[in-house]
Parts: sequence; structure tokens; C-alpha cells
Amino acid sequence: VMQFQVPQFIDVEDKIIGPMTLKQFLFIAGAGALSFMTFFAFAFWLWIVVTVLAGIVAVTLAFVRFNGRPMIVMLGAMFKYLWKPKLYLWRHSVDQKSLFSGIKIEKLPASSAKTAGTNPLKKLFLRLNTSKEAVAGREKASPVVTQLAIKNKMHGSGGEVATKSVF
Repeated sequence: VMQFQVPQFIDVEDKIIGPMTLKQFLFIAGAGALSFMTFFAFAFWLWIVVTVLAGIVAVTLAFVRFNGRPMIVMLGAMFKYLWKPKLYLWRHSVDQKSLFSGIKIEKLPASSAKTAGTNPLKKLFLRLNTSKEAVAGREKASPVVTQLAIKNKMHGSGGEVATKSVF
């Protein structure tokens, strides 16, 4: 039998750049690049604010996990929820009258309508469940073997097995 190594921890990403995964490194590097570009474009106090905010967002996206899922997945789910419509209306385009126009409904006379008490299936069900005697034509009483017949059979007396009906 050939042996194969079974991969384990397949949900853990590989650490490629130091102690970080490639995705984590790209979040941090993106914040660093944004900080570098804003250093030359904004005043010093505004650069500090943008750098701190970008750093907080990058660290949050790179390292914070919510319910075992990365924060970027949670943000994607949040934006998907916010942008998709929440009210679903059913706009039926088929006319109801044309849908049922080919069907003819026949009315039964009142005398042939079955009432709940005269249903033959319910009567049979009630009779089978409550009676102690066999229903004629449907089932037969099962024979019950007596203790004497069992003893005779065990000891090999060769006698006929005596049966009696319980019902």
C-alpha cells in the first residue's frame, strides 16, 4: 500500500515575507506607499493624520480577524449588504384569468357529496383499530400455539401441534 502525506492546516496561509503573509504585507506596504506620497503633497499636520488613519486601516485589514474571518472579507460582506436591495417585490406579469381560462369546474350534486362521518375509509380504519374480531374477507385470525404443543414439539412426540384461535 502506497503511503501519502496528508496536508494539514490548509486554512493557514504561508508566511512569505518574514512573519507576514503576502496579503498582510501588501496591506502594510500600501499604507506605507500612501504615506510616502502624501508626505510631499500635504502639509505636515495633514500628512500625520492621513498616515495614522492609513496605518490603522492597514493594520486592521492585515491582522484583525472577526469570527475567524479576515476583516477584508467582513468589509466585503458589509458593502454587499449595504448596496444590494433589501426589499424584494414580486411583480407577476401573467394575467390570472388567462392562466385558468382552459380549466372547467364541474359542480357535483349535493347528494353525492361525502360527509366526514360517512367516509368508508375512515369507517374501515376505525373498525380495524377498535374491533377485537377479524374483519370478514380481509384478514383471518392468527392461530396461537399452546404451551402443550410447544412441549410436544420439543420432545419429539410426533403429535400434531394444537392451535386455538384467540379471536
